[in-house]
Amino acid sequence: MAERWAALLVVAVVHLCAHVLRVHGELGIGGEIQIGFPGIGGGFFGGSGGQGDDVQPPPPVDDGRRARMPSAREFLLHHNVVRAHLGEQPLRWSHDLARYARRVANHRRGDCALQHSLGPYGENLFTGSGNDWRPVDAVNMWLSEYQFYDPTTNTCWPDKMCGHYTQMVWRDTERLGCARAECDGGGVFIICSYDPPGNWLGEGPFE
Repeated sequence: MAERWAALLVVAVVHLCAHVLRVHGELGIGGEIQIGFPGIGGGFFGGSGGQGDDVQPPPPVDDGRRARMPSAREFLLHHNVVRAHLGEQPLRWSHDLARYARRVANHRRGDCALQHSLGPYGENLFTGSGNDWRPVDAVNMWLSEYQFYDPTTNTCWPDKMCGHYTQMVWRDTERLGCARAECDGGGVFIICSYDPPGNWLGEGPFE
């Protein structure tokens, strides 16, 4: 399979002295990948189950290409599959958040750039070359960061990202709105907005 690239950026924006607060400092941008995540392995840190090698990781979400569904339902379903695995309450779809995400996605059609909106919501971004990326791809990529989150210190492993995962499963987040846009020069831009936002400094996703 030919390699494809994808990159991510996550930010939780809060109005506190005009600072952008994050769980663990600089999250960075991912590099080249192949989608699929067959057999995500290693110990799993998560939820009320604590940590340990005997705890099973959240399984990758089934590929939506086998049964195409409206993207709103696809985004919501795949988020809630992950949250249910961890014993967290399901998110509700918000048309207000979806409209906000659509405005951001439309603004990025011209360049497909990973630039966060600095809006009032938590935010996960994804972009990839080619036009066949689906919501399930973004969700599975964010989910793959579970292995790099350590709840004992509420940090990511050194030089690893985990903020997309922690925002997805943040206990106090209740509403979700997402959008997908095909960029003018090729590629796909995906954004999910979360309210209330997660990744507050000094707090963990399962508190």
